[in-house]
Amino acid sequence: MSDTDLCYLAATEALQHFRNGKLSPVELLHAVVNRAETAEFSCAGYTH
Repeated sequence: MSDTDLCYLAATEALQHFRNGKLSPVELLHAVVNRAETAEFSCAGYTH
């Protein structure tokens, strides 16, 4: 699965993948962080 696919994965599907060993929570987290970093440039969001 690509990082984009992982970002749109439903929580129940992610849990199934965690349980059967096809995906780790760390892999999912990395995909979401990478996606957020990429999207940051296009939406210019920030936190303070």
